[in-house]
This record gives sequence, C-alpha cells and structure tokens, in this order.
Amino acid sequence: MSQSQPPISGNRRMERCLSYWSYFLLGITLQIVCTQSVKNCVVRQEVADCSHLKLTQIPPDLPTNITTLNLTHNQLKRLPAANLTRYNQLVILDGGFNSISKLEPELCQSLPLLKVLNLQHNELSQISDAMFASCISLMELHLKFNSFKKISNNPFINLKDLRILDLSHSGLSSTKLGTQVQLENLQELLLTNNNIHTLQKENFDYLSNSSLRKLDLSSNQLKEFSPGCFQSIGKLYGLSLNNVLLGPVLTEELCLELSGWRIAFYWNVTIHRVLGFKEIDHQAEKPDYAAYVVHAREDAQWIWKHFSPLEEKDSSLRFCLEERDFEAGMPELEAIVHSIKRSKKIIFVVTRNLLKDPLCKRFKVHHAVQQAIEQNLDSIILIFLEDIPDYKLNHALCLRRGLFKSQCILHWPAQKERVHAFYQKLEVALGMKNRAQ
Repeated sequence: MSQSQPPISGNRRMERCLSYWSYFLLGITLQIVCTQSVKNCVVRQEVADCSHLKLTQIPPDLPTNITTLNLTHNQLKRLPAANLTRYNQLVILDGGFNSISKLEPELCQSLPLLKVLNLQHNELSQISDAMFASCISLMELHLKFNSFKKISNNPFINLKDLRILDLSHSGLSSTKLGTQVQLENLQELLLTNNNIHTLQKENFDYLSNSSLRKLDLSSNQLKEFSPGCFQSIGKLYGLSLNNVLLGPVLTEELCLELSGWRIAFYWNVTIHRVLGFKEIDHQAEKPDYAAYVVHAREDAQWIWKHFSPLEEKDSSLRFCLEERDFEAGMPELEAIVHSIKRSKKIIFVVTRNLLKDPLCKRFKVHHAVQQAIEQNLDSIILIFLEDIPDYKLNHALCLRRGLFKSQCILHWPAQKERVHAFYQKLEVALGMKNRAQ
C-alpha cells in the first residue's frame, strides 16, 4: 500500500514557483545573449567586418593579427589611438559613415603599417598639421563628404608615399592644399563637388614635383583659369571636368591652356587610335613574369591546378603567384606593386569571391589599371570562372568588359572537351603585344 504524499506547504509552492521562473528567465537571458552574438564582428582570415553594428567604440576583443578593419556605418565619434594599439598589424582601416569629428595625431603611431585610411562621410571640419604627421606609410587617404572648407598650412607634407587623396564633397573653395612642395608620389587628386570657382597657378605649386595621373575637378562651378595654372604641376596625364558648365570664353581659355600642357598619355592614345601610328614598345626591358595573377584567396587551389601545367609545358612562361613568388620579408602591399611592375600582363581571375575581396577592390585593381594607363598598355586579361553581370563587375572593381578587347576576355568552359581550347586562347592573349586600344 503506497503512502500518501504529504501536502505541499505554502513555502514549498513558492520555492517551486520561483524555481520555474528562474529557469524561464534564464531561457530569456540565453536567448537575448544568442541574439546579440549574431551582431558581433565577422572575422574572416585577417579581415574584421564590424560594419552596421551601431558601435560607439572600437571592439576590444578582435584578433590582434587582423590587417583590415571595417568600422563603417556605426555611431563612432572618435578613433582613440589607445584602443587601436593592439591592432598594430592593420593595413586598411575603414571608418567611413560615422560621426567622427576629430582625429588623434597618435593614430598612425599606433598603426605603423597603415596603408589605406578611409574617413569619408564623417564630421571632420579641420585638418591640423599634426593629424597625419605620423602616417608616413599611407598610400590612400579618403576624406570625402566632410566639411573642411579650407586646408591651411601643410597637413599632408609627411605623406611621401601617398598615391590617392580624395577630398571630394568637402566644401573646399581652393585647390591649394599646402604651402610647400610635397606629395611627390601622388597619382590621383580628387576634388569633385566642391566650391572651387578659380584655378590659380600658385595654388598648384605644392604639386611641382608630382606626376598626377588624374586630377578630378568635376562638378565644380569653374569661372576662371589663370594662365599657366596647370603648368605648376610637375606632370599631369589626366584631367576630369565632368558636369562643369563652361561657356565659349572659358572653353577657349581652357583649350589654350591645354595646348602647352604635357598630357603624354592622351597624346599617345590619339596618335594610336586616330592616326594609326606604329606602337612604340614601352617595355624595352624583358619582364620577369608573363603575368601577375590577381585572385581571391578562396580560389588559390584552382589557380595552382590550372596555371602550373602551363608553366611546366613552356619553361619561358612564368606566372607571378603571391603564395609562391612574393619576396620574403617584403610588406604585402609593397610586394604587390613591385610584382605588378615586373609582369608583362595582369590576369584577373573573376569570381564572386574576388568581388568581395577588400584588398583587391581597394588596391590591386587600382595599381593594375594604373600601370596599364601609365605605360599606355593593353595588358589586362579577364578570366571569368563564374557568370558575373557587367554591372556587378563595375560596381565592385570599376571594370567593364567594354574596356577590353575580346581576345582579353576568357570564360572557363563548363565542358571538359573545351578546356584545351581555353588554354590556347589564354596563350594567345598572353602572347599579344601590349598596345594602346
């Protein structure tokens, strides 16, 4: 005969009730924690993506070996140098689309390897001489959509390796960015959508040792050109004046100004396209590589599988593969530029992975195209492993199929029996003489 259970006292009932509530609340807590963990930064290899997280401070618990940090579209008001010290391997720092109003001069002291700094769409209003004084390794500086209005003194004088400076949409009223000669390696100066009305010769004096490939003054209300305004620049190969309304008088003045202007690239393109003159071989020295291969890291296995047999078949055919041919001890970005210059062609293996690769989008494409323009060469080959629409290719890499000859656009075949024909087309493209289109 089973014994009857004693009645549960009021205190026991209360304890049980509290226990149930504890488990229930614990479940809610765990659910909240799991939900928040989804919003953490996404770290993939050496790239940390912390965008669109409503961050008010720099995450303190990321891997210390990251080389790229994306902090865009957050609520940051500062980039404290002390909070970035542990990430001293950073090469690319993107702080765009925040509310940053001041930059600490110690920032680059904490990031000695920094090559690319993007601070577009922030609330910066002043650039002091000390702000970028320690950024001696910087190659790209993007400051568009801030409110500087005027650049005083020489805030960029220590940026001797700077290649790209973007000050578009900044309210600038003058092209004068310094009082002393500087920026000797600058290749692109972007000043679009500002309040620049007059181009004066003395305002370009700071660029007297520069070799600009592109000066973009588009969407400015230009009203006056002073004589010789462009002659102050050491060398100038490209001028963009899109959406600039020039009347007959200004157009005539601009034509007179450009008549003595040293635009070697445009001159070469004109004589080759229009007059049909014979191409002068700019590559007198034999390159070390048949081609530099640009690819996403996820596609490295495909590269090894399909490019190695070509090298084995033809001993004179050698590709520059980052994993194998980069010089030991050389910084990655420097090795990329060095290898591109030593290659006759540049091959882009286009996949969806490549379109997402930040280093390719920000650096490799720019330098590959820059070499093609600088040497007036038709030297880029596109190999599509996937069907990528042209608008996605343009959006991600600023490339379009229409820019290249048909022989330089190859598609990896779906049928095995057509692979041999693909290799033949690639050999033809690699053997083509570089020339202006």
